Amino acid sequence: MNECKRRTFGESSNRFQIWNSGSNKTDAKLTIGSWNCNGWYVKRQNDNGRLLRENILTSLNCDVYGISETHLKDNEAIELDGYKWIGCNRRILSNKAWRGSGGIGFLIKNCILDNFDVDILDNSRDDILWINLKCKHDQNFMLYLCVCYLQPERSSRGNIAQEFYDHLLSQVYLYSSHNPVLICGDFNGRIGNSQDLTDSIGTLPERCYIDSVKNAFGVFLLEFLNDSNCSMLNGRGDSSKDNFTYVSPIGKSVVDYMITPHASLTKFYDFEVKLVSDLLIDHNIEVHPNSRVPDHSVLQCSFDYSEYRNYTSPQVAKTPIYENNCVKSVRRKYDVTKIPNDIFKSERCVRCLDKVVDSLLDRHNIEQRINSIYETLLNTIHDEMDNVLDYKDLGQSTHKRKRRNTKPYWNNELRNLLREVNIAEKDYLRYQGDRRTKTKRREIFKIKRRQFDKRLRQEERKYTAQRLNRIKSINQGNPKEFWREISKLGPGKTSTNIDSVNMDDGSVSHDPSEILQRWKEEYSKLFSSDNTKVDSEFVEQLQNLNSQLEREYENLPVNQTYVDNTSTSELNEPISLDETKRALMSLKNGKAVGIDNLPNEILKSDVLSKTLHELFNVCFSYGIVPDPCKAFDSVNHTILWNKLLAVGVYGNMYKVIRCLYSKLQSAVRLSPTMFTEWFSVDSGVRQGDNLAPTLFALFIDELVPLINGLCCGALIGDDMISCLLYADDLVLISGTVDGLQNQLNALNDWTKTQLMNVNTEKTKIMHIRKTTKDRTQFTFRLGDNIVAFVNKYRYLGLTLSEHIDYNVSVSEP
Repeated sequence: MNECKRRTFGESSNRFQIWNSGSNKTDAKLTIGSWNCNGWYVKRQNDNGRLLRENILTSLNCDVYGISETHLKDNEAIELDGYKWIGCNRRILSNKAWRGSGGIGFLIKNCILDNFDVDILDNSRDDILWINLKCKHDQNFMLYLCVCYLQPERSSRGNIAQEFYDHLLSQVYLYSSHNPVLICGDFNGRIGNSQDLTDSIGTLPERCYIDSVKNAFGVFLLEFLNDSNCSMLNGRGDSSKDNFTYVSPIGKSVVDYMITPHASLTKFYDFEVKLVSDLLIDHNIEVHPNSRVPDHSVLQCSFDYSEYRNYTSPQVAKTPIYENNCVKSVRRKYDVTKIPNDIFKSERCVRCLDKVVDSLLDRHNIEQRINSIYETLLNTIHDEMDNVLDYKDLGQSTHKRKRRNTKPYWNNELRNLLREVNIAEKDYLRYQGDRRTKTKRREIFKIKRRQFDKRLRQEERKYTAQRLNRIKSINQGNPKEFWREISKLGPGKTSTNIDSVNMDDGSVSHDPSEILQRWKEEYSKLFSSDNTKVDSEFVEQLQNLNSQLEREYENLPVNQTYVDNTSTSELNEPISLDETKRALMSLKNGKAVGIDNLPNEILKSDVLSKTLHELFNVCFSYGIVPDPCKAFDSVNHTILWNKLLAVGVYGNMYKVIRCLYSKLQSAVRLSPTMFTEWFSVDSGVRQGDNLAPTLFALFIDELVPLINGLCCGALIGDDMISCLLYADDLVLISGTVDGLQNQLNALNDWTKTQLMNVNTEKTKIMHIRKTTKDRTQFTFRLGDNIVAFVNKYRYLGLTLSEHIDYNVSVSEP
């Protein structure tokens, strides 16, 4: 079980494996944290405070967090990679507030959800939220958790302490009869040196106090503890791990607590109060000048449930692994910024490349051997890259989350100043002597804090000035670098962690295998033709016509193939070595790699050009394409083949294109190392392929003349414009309602014959007119579907309005 405890939530194995009777507490535990985060979004349109809070929580890596004072509004939620948010935002807020007030919720790690069902028990009252964790493998085990936030005594919402605790007390009576309960949050109550246990309870240890001040809300808290037979974890356990829960330059106090019934007190252990300043130092978390450091500490404890019934939880399905250089759970990323000149020139590598060329020159049974030859080439290239290039493996689990240096101006001086603040803070908190010395230490803490904040702002301004000067200097000389720097000024990329999926029955699954299967099913539907709408007789006639055209082209003499007085025979000429080199050198650097993990910078190596030239010619001559995954099935693109033959594309070029699309499959990447299984694609063109736009243009080449031939367009000057076409976006233009309906009818008929579908949800009508004229009441139809009207539409990034108001275009982001 110790091995399971060391694993992080990012791994495929979960931490609830097996425990035996008589095991110690570390065998089956749940780490629970509680934190008043002082608002998840600290400032409007500034996410630095949010990033600071995310870094603090991910560094602690607790299984469950109770978060109070989130300041979220309406349906806003906290998004944290690897966690699910269950929140309760305040329902009544000021109309002028840009953010909410109060607010509570739980962050639950996804791997916990693999083993526990989570139910919301009560969120009827603002700032009190009850949930329970029910074990999927042992229905007798349930843990009840509550997070609370009680506003300060002088809050504008009034003194509601008595009402708050009455409601909380009734819930404790309801849920604490047979199962463990933990209540956490910010109660804004200070109980001083008062004990939370009555004299009749002598078996439990007394609480050690560090905050000697007592306030009115502390009296309410003590009454609640006595009435509910509960006690707090604060002040119990290792005194070196206890501390003030609120620390700021204006003072310190204990107002955040973890509370549990007397019967459950021994089940919660390792209680600790972690100062935010300690977390910043221990986990090397950087602070942005615009992000205020939270002044509430993080409370943490562990819950022992080893006495409950033993169970063995099912293993979570691992991410699919496709061998032979296809999709793997661990992907290797190479640093191609420093490629040595002697790459691929080692004796072993040269010998392997020569062997690949010899295999390609031996054309015997080449169709069956091409995959193994290509696999040998990939292995040779990757082995050489492993030996001479730096790389890192993505997707490997680590014990601690790696943190990048996200603030370029963060340096050793700032780190040392932050450490001095931390030392001064501890000296102030731990001193128990005379008031004069205590006040002096507090002033030292405030001075150190101001020095750090001032230097942090200076370093940020200095970095910003240097960055602006750099942008000005490269504006004229290096436009690519200029725009690269400009793009860095915008909002950073947000990583989307897909950790759940909606099932057909309305339930939500966190099982990785079900997530992958669901994505595969939905995308396979998207890329597959609806065979129920296909006229089988028409398809059969088209296939026969294609076969006849193929035979006729094969029988024509070379250099006598003409379509519209244009020779296409040069398409079938062998690929020259010079042509291969030009094509390789034209590849753009810094692009994403394909599934064979070969960067463009590597393919440009002069040593590889001969080998790749032979490979390309073999593929071109025999109409074959190597398949590193060896898992493709034949699919049907009959209409596309007919259009290629109609424009005179035949022979080797035609065979290669058919081979590419007869083996067309796709997979959905949910993360850098998480892929679905492959599924067949029997419609459309390859996404991201350089040939795809040309093939699609050929496919719809006859649509524009068809629309223009209706003569239903709008006169613009002396020209009649009937449609605008860019890629797969089509705009139909007509001066009359009847003309537009005729165009829609023609489009509908054409798509039926081409076995294509029009996205009716994105198809809209916009009546462009003067402001004094009413919109037409005509009902437009595309087939059986009514097309809706809109008053503005976004086309190729520009928003157009029905009254041609360019203020709308400018105001739209």
